[in-house]
Amino acid sequence: MSDRELADRVVALGVGKKLDELYYSWGQQSDKFVRDWRVAGALMEKCTDLHYDTMPGITTVIAWANNGNDSSEEIEVTESLPRAIIEACVEALETNNE
Repeated sequence: MSDRELADRVVALGVGKKLDELYYSWGQQSDKFVRDWRVAGALMEKCTDLHYDTMPGITTVIAWANNGNDSSEEIEVTESLPRAIIEACVEALETNNE
C-alpha cells in the first residue's frame, strides 16, 4: 500500500488529520507521516499489544487490537520500523472496527 493510502487510513482511525492533499498533522507529507514515531506511538496506544522480532535483514511486527473481537496482524519490515508498526496497528484496528 502507498504511503498516502496508509496515511489516510491512520487519519480515519483518529490519529492526526489531513490538512490538504499533500500534508498531514505535524505539517508532514504522507511519506514522513507514516514513518514518524509519534504516529506509531499514538497507534500503539490504541492497540492492546505489540511485539516485534528482529532477525538479520528482516523484522516482523505483530499488533493486536481488541474491541470485542481478538485480531492480530503481522507485517514484515524491510525498511522502516515505525512504518511497519503503523501498518500493523492500522490493520489490526480496522479489523476490529468491521
